Order: sequence, then C-alpha cells, then structure tokens
Amino acid sequence: MANYITISGVAILELLRDDYTDIPPEAIAISDAEGELLRRCSNFGDYQYVDGAVVAVAGAAEKRALQAQIETLERAQLMPRLTREVTLVLMASTAAGQGVDEPALYAANIGYKKLKDFEAQIVALRDQMAAL
Repeated sequence: MANYITISGVAILELLRDDYTDIPPEAIAISDAEGELLRRCSNFGDYQYVDGAVVAVAGAAEKRALQAQIETLERAQLMPRLTREVTLVLMASTAAGQGVDEPALYAANIGYKKLKDFEAQIVALRDQMAAL
C-alpha cells in the first residue's frame, strides 16, 4: 500500500495497488509510518504534513476539548447551530417587520434573550478555538 497526502496536509490517499496511476498531481508520497500516524490522528487534526515531515499541530487537544464542550451544550439544549441561527434570524426579522429593533426584542422577549445568550456562549467557545 502506498500512502499519499495532498500538499495542504488534509487528505490521505491509501492506494491498495502499486500499479494505481490516478494519483492527483499535488499528492506527495509519504512513508508507511507517516501514513499510519496520520490515519490514527487525522480525525482529530493532531498532525499535519509540513515541509516533508509529519508534525504535531499546536492546540489540537484544546480544540477537541472546546468542540466537545460546544457539542455537549448543543445536545443539552437540543439546539444545534443551524437551528439556533435560523431561529434567531427569524425572530429578529419578524420583530423588525413589526418595528421592534434587536435591543428591544432582547429586552422584551425572554425566549429570544435566552437563545441569544446561548449563542453568545457558543460563539465565545468558537472564538477560543480560532485563537489556538
């Protein structure tokens, strides 16, 4: 089995036949050990292929912990990101159609306030992940 990775370090291609010829032009051959390491860690983004070597990604464990925290909060509230964001947009646009601005909606509608505060909590966690 030959192992290849794209220049961006994202995709790993496992080629089961040595005579396989449809290798993307940007692919780089890597060793079996590097391929195995990347296969074990690719789901978590712990390692990348950089300048001809497999290197650890800084902050990978912290990012996984923050993502797990976000997923736990979303499951506890039964409010995944798409549902939350669409609901906020619909509530704000409905209120705007009735002449109510966002600060007034936030002050008057407890459901909107709780959802907006929950979204702010998730955004803060995503911002922490982005900073790593």
